[in-house]
Amino acid sequence: MSTLPDTDLSTALVTDASDAATIDEAENRLRHVTRLAGLRLPIGFPRQAPDGERLPLGRVDEPTARDLAALITTCGNTDDPAPDTPGITGAASLLRAAAKQAGIALHVGDPMADPDSHGQLRLGDIDQVTAAGLADLIEAQLADLVAAAADLQTALDAVGVTIHATAANGIIRLSEIDVAEGWTLLSHVAPDQVVPDEVDVDDYAAGDDLAHRLTAAVKIVSQGGFIDAAYAPFCRRCRQEAALVLGGRLTPDQAQRLTTHLLRDAA
Repeated sequence: MSTLPDTDLSTALVTDASDAATIDEAENRLRHVTRLAGLRLPIGFPRQAPDGERLPLGRVDEPTARDLAALITTCGNTDDPAPDTPGITGAASLLRAAAKQAGIALHVGDPMADPDSHGQLRLGDIDQVTAAGLADLIEAQLADLVAAAADLQTALDAVGVTIHATAANGIIRLSEIDVAEGWTLLSHVAPDQVVPDEVDVDDYAAGDDLAHRLTAAVKIVSQGGFIDAAYAPFCRRCRQEAALVLGGRLTPDQAQRLTTHLLRDAA
């Protein structure tokens, strides 16, 4: 199995809007932070705009509109007179109010229904300044997520396991890990657990047992984090060694609890 991590979006955040000096740079930055946030914002290409200097945004559904409003809201209050109005109409009002409060020139069209009768909003084209401003606001909301991934990576390094903590889509994922280091990680997550002195990485029963024990231990110390560890045996066709595949996810709070536990144990 490959031990390379997924593309790590959490280590190259742009923090200065002046870095996005062109519409193409602003487009790339906005794509980057929306992917990191897990925001399903349809973003076109400048070449699709008549002058090539604006960035087309597509239609968004109610959940996406509300998520975008939350990401660009800089405080708890907005000018929306009825922020809790249900449905796409309420989402439109909420997004307009959030954009106005943030000083973002975001065009929010009138609510409309698609063929399945689900409400949608059409968002208009935005210029470079607006695209960069949106990226700034979204990035500011991701500070806890990025910090949690970085802190967890530090803790994993401290206990001596080769595993990557990656922030993407609003959560933190862990890369796969070889079986021997999986036992090492378990010994730090749950020091009371009995681990073997010698590890047979090709022992399926032992590997499966490790996966279940590690998943349960992380869930306890992180207070709900689910790493969904699974033992993957040696693959004869691809010649990849046995490994533990970690297919679950952690919220920033869960990652920070795991980090605190690991650093305390490593001290």
